[in-house]
Amino acid sequence: MMKQALEELVKTDVPSERLDQLTELVEIDLTNLDPGVKRHLLKQQLEMFQVEEGLYAIGTGISDEVVDELMEGSIDTHVHGGSEPFERRELEDDIAIDCTRAKMKAVVIKNWYHPSASKIALLQKAADNWAEANQLNPVQVFGGITLNNSVGGLNPEAVIRCLGFPGFKYVWMPTTDSHYHQSNILNRKKHTGIKYLSEKGQVVHQMKEILHVIADNNLVLASGFYPYRETAPLMEEAKRTGVKRMELIHPTLMHTKHTLAEMKELTQEGVKIGLTGIASVNARFIEGIRSVFKIIRELSDYMVLGSSSGQIQNPTHIEGMKWMIRVLLSYGITKEEVTKIFKTNPAAHLGIN
Repeated sequence: MMKQALEELVKTDVPSERLDQLTELVEIDLTNLDPGVKRHLLKQQLEMFQVEEGLYAIGTGISDEVVDELMEGSIDTHVHGGSEPFERRELEDDIAIDCTRAKMKAVVIKNWYHPSASKIALLQKAADNWAEANQLNPVQVFGGITLNNSVGGLNPEAVIRCLGFPGFKYVWMPTTDSHYHQSNILNRKKHTGIKYLSEKGQVVHQMKEILHVIADNNLVLASGFYPYRETAPLMEEAKRTGVKRMELIHPTLMHTKHTLAEMKELTQEGVKIGLTGIASVNARFIEGIRSVFKIIRELSDYMVLGSSSGQIQNPTHIEGMKWMIRVLLSYGITKEEVTKIFKTNPAAHLGIN
């Protein structure tokens, strides 16, 4: 009964007359604000207030015990550690120990500028030692390589070298060094950035070599900071090459934005969708956070937790994951859907028991 009430609450739209009234009453400190934009912003705020007021009335049944139960056995496929040339929230060994303490099953560490796979043996040892001392099962730690300029960009040799590292699972496409991010998001027009498609829209030779390495070693191909029109051809070529594990990272954020329709198309090609960014002080969802709940309700069978946590301004990884669970349950996402995204789907995606 409570589950049905929550679902109905989240779906409820704001009546036009209420929006008309508040548009007249509420002043917004933004100069030259278009009236339509003001109305949109107020509508988003009203929708959330409406849900929150309803929650007070019906209750949610969320407790620390429920959150801990959903944390146990969970898997996060996208966590940023502190061994980067800029500030991050926690060092990777602390993350591994925190994940073990929370009884998580696995965590994937991502670095932008060097292969996170190169330190997995050390991180696993730290988790194992702490787990043994505290009579717990250690989290399984995995890593990969991000194909930014610091590793040679689209460099097949760099990927091949990583095959010798235990826990090597992921090959992420370029992020901060992608041409799309450099030119359009950072507005650095003189920086060409990394392209994996030719001018004719075909996957370039070096990228095809990397796809063969990924396919031959059953690795995960994860997208980078590129739009749908460049992600889709890459995933199609990957599927033709024999890649079985593909993932779209933070598709609700501006620098990697995909529409729900585009996400649905990619899932039909076997691509998993990363649930990212709710545990952020700056929740950067262009259509508002309710759009994320809609995506989850339609695509939970294809989604994996990829929190992308680790930013200096945000909670620690475990704090952020617990926050995510509370947010999702509070706004109508079921325990069964959270279990799929946090446990079942990523376990199958990574090929672990």
